Amino acid sequence: MGTPVIQTRRQFLEAGIAAGALAGCGFLSATASAQTPGIARVLIGAPAGGAGDSFLRKLADKMRGGYAASVIVENKPGAAGQIALMATRDAAPDGGTMLMTPSTFFSVYPHTYPKLPYNPETDFAAVSLLAFTNFGLGVGPLVPESVKDLKDFLAWAKANPDKATYGSPAPGSVPHLIVAATAKLNNVDLRHVPYRGSVPGIQDMRGGQIAAMSSPIGALTPHLASGGPGDTRLINLSTVYTGREYPCDRSTLRRQHDSGGSGRKRPGDGGCHYQSLRHRR
Repeated sequence: MGTPVIQTRRQFLEAGIAAGALAGCGFLSATASAQTPGIARVLIGAPAGGAGDSFLRKLADKMRGGYAASVIVENKPGAAGQIALMATRDAAPDGGTMLMTPSTFFSVYPHTYPKLPYNPETDFAAVSLLAFTNFGLGVGPLVPESVKDLKDFLAWAKANPDKATYGSPAPGSVPHLIVAATAKLNNVDLRHVPYRGSVPGIQDMRGGQIAAMSSPIGALTPHLASGGPGDTRLINLSTVYTGREYPCDRSTLRRQHDSGGSGRKRPGDGGCHYQSLRHRR
C-alpha cells in the first residue's frame, strides 16, 4: 500500500514524531488559512490514555511553534466519536480547529447509521493521512488460561453463552464489525458491549466485567500478560506479522478460522483503517 503499517509501540510513537516534523516544517500550514492561528485545537473522539491519544499528543508537540503558537489536544469521546466531529464542524473555518479521526467516520458510518448529523462529503476537508491502524482481540481473566487462540475462544464462547461478551471502542466501528462478522461466520453468539473509546473497555476486560476487547493494537499492548492481576492476553490480530512483535496465534480475524491458518499477508491487507487529520471545510 506504500505506507508502512505501525507494528510496535516504538514505531507508533516514532511515526508521530515524524508526522509532527512535517507539521513543524509548515506542511500543515499550506492547507489552512494564510494567517497562522495563535492557538490551535486538535480534537479526538476518544478518551485520554489510548493509542490514538498518545499519537496525537506527539504530533501536537511538534506542531507547536510552527503551525501555531499553542496547540491543544481536546478529548471528546461519546456518540461513537460523533461529538468530536460535530464540535469540529461547528468551529470557525479558519484552520484553528482540526480533528484526528479514523476513516470509519467517513467510510463506514454512512452505511451503518440510518442518519448522520454531519455530511461526510461536504462538512470536512482532509489535511493529511497520519497512520494505519491494525486491530487485536484481547481477553482478560474471565476467559480461562486454556484459551490460546481464536478457535479456542469461539469454542469457549459457545460453551459459555452467559459470559460470551466483547467490547469495542464504539458501536459500528471497525473493531466492532470485525468480531461481529467473525462470530456470525462461525455461528457463535457474542454479545457486543460498546464503549467510549478503548481505555474504559480494556479496564472492564481486565476487571472481569467483559470477556474480550476488540481494539487497536496500540491500546492493548501496554496490558499484555506480565504475571499480574487483570493481565491481558492477545489471542488474535487483524494482520499477520512476520516478526515476533505480539505473542499470539498467527491466524487473522479476516479469514475463516476453523483451521487456524498462518499464511502470510501483506501488512495492511485488511482489518485495518487509517487515522487522518481533517478540518472544517
